[in-house]
Amino acid sequence: MSSCNGLLCCRSCIHPIDDIYRRAKNREAKELVIYICNPMTKEWIALKPEGCVFGDSIGLAFYPFGYSLNTRPIFKLVSIQQSKVDPHLYSFAVYSSQTGSWTTTKEVCHCRYQIYKNNKVFVGKRFNWLTQNRHILSFDVERELSKVIKLPGEASRSLTLGCSEGYLHYVCVHGEDFSVWMLKDYSSSEWVLKYQGVIVNLEEEARALIA
Repeated sequence: MSSCNGLLCCRSCIHPIDDIYRRAKNREAKELVIYICNPMTKEWIALKPEGCVFGDSIGLAFYPFGYSLNTRPIFKLVSIQQSKVDPHLYSFAVYSSQTGSWTTTKEVCHCRYQIYKNNKVFVGKRFNWLTQNRHILSFDVERELSKVIKLPGEASRSLTLGCSEGYLHYVCVHGEDFSVWMLKDYSSSEWVLKYQGVIVNLEEEARALIA
C-alpha cells in the first residue's frame, strides 16, 4: 500500500469503506488493521484507526533519523478522506508514532478533481496525490496544510509521480516522446523541465548498457 525509507505499510484486505468490493464478493466487512513492517529487522506493529475520519488511501512517512530536535526514528501515517457530502472536499487523518494516536486535522482541501488513490509519493515533508485533469493534491505532514498544484506540459494519458534528489518529479508520455519535470518550488508551484527524450532511444541505450 505504501513504503518509505525501508518501511512497508499494508492493511487488512476487506474494509467497511470498500463497499462495492464487499457487495460484489458477498463478504462481510472486517475491522481495518494497518501493519507497519521493517523487512530488515522483521519487526512489525498493527494499528487500528480510532477516533478519526478515515479514508482508503494511506501514505507512510518514515524519518529514520528523526526530525527537528528529536533524533529517534519516527513514522507518520496520513489518510485522505473524500467528503460524502461534497466530493470536492478532502480531509486528513494523521497517526504519529510519537504520540501513538490518530488525529483528524483541521485542514480541509477544496479540490475539483478526483485523486488517484494509488498514485502518490512522499517527498520531503509532503504527500502528493496525482489527480484527474493534470493536478496534484499536496499535504504538508508537519504543518498540516494542503495545496492543489497544476502539472506542467501537455495533456497525457500516461503519467506518474516520483522522487529524485529530494524533489518531486512528474513523468508524462506522448506517443514515443516523454518528458521529466521537477517541482522546483512548492510555494510558487514552479516546475522545471529536466529532460525530454524518445522512448525508443532510451530502450536502445539501456540494451547497450546491458550488452
